[in-house]
Amino acid sequence: MAFGSRGYRKIDYAATLIATLGLFLQAQGDALGLMSFADQLLAYVPPSRRRGHFHHLMATLENEVVGKPTDLDVPLARVPQLMRRRSALVLVSDLLAPIEKLETRLSEWLACGHEASVFQILDPRELTFDFDDATEFVDLESDRRLNIEPSRVRERYLERLQAHLAAVEDLCRRLGAHYHRFDTERPMELALFDYLTDRERLGPVVKRGRGAR
Repeated sequence: MAFGSRGYRKIDYAATLIATLGLFLQAQGDALGLMSFADQLLAYVPPSRRRGHFHHLMATLENEVVGKPTDLDVPLARVPQLMRRRSALVLVSDLLAPIEKLETRLSEWLACGHEASVFQILDPRELTFDFDDATEFVDLESDRRLNIEPSRVRERYLERLQAHLAAVEDLCRRLGAHYHRFDTERPMELALFDYLTDRERLGPVVKRGRGAR
């Protein structure tokens, strides 16, 4: 999530998206909570409507969580343990990690009566691999370095990326989770409009008044 080619990183876009959605839900009177994770749960702020709670959420959101290996299974397994009431849950990640256990975890969320939404955040250059010259690529999680000639690997990279993206989207559709892929060049208001329109069209699992987390 630390990568960015447009003057800001994916994690910056994601944090702004989360904050904006939080403001919208707070205005509806919904309770808001927040979980951050990498290879494990890093922070958890229980849902609340109390005065000053939103500022607490934003302070937590500002804490950097990049630069660590991502493991979807371990932290997402904690969600049903922490969230006992039916809630609207939003997972925000680039999901550039193995997703074998994602189906299991999303299924658990839905079985508990939660509404599940997945926001996949990607940088435009990740989607096009628009690099021309031989480049040293650095894995921001492991610090592994590779010297690559982009023209020689672009086709294979794009094939594998598209297969991965299709697998994520198909998984969400099959389970009944809302899925949205956000290119960080897409204006924030349009990204949120897509989500809210889709949620209205398909209908949330959790009716208003139950609270959104």
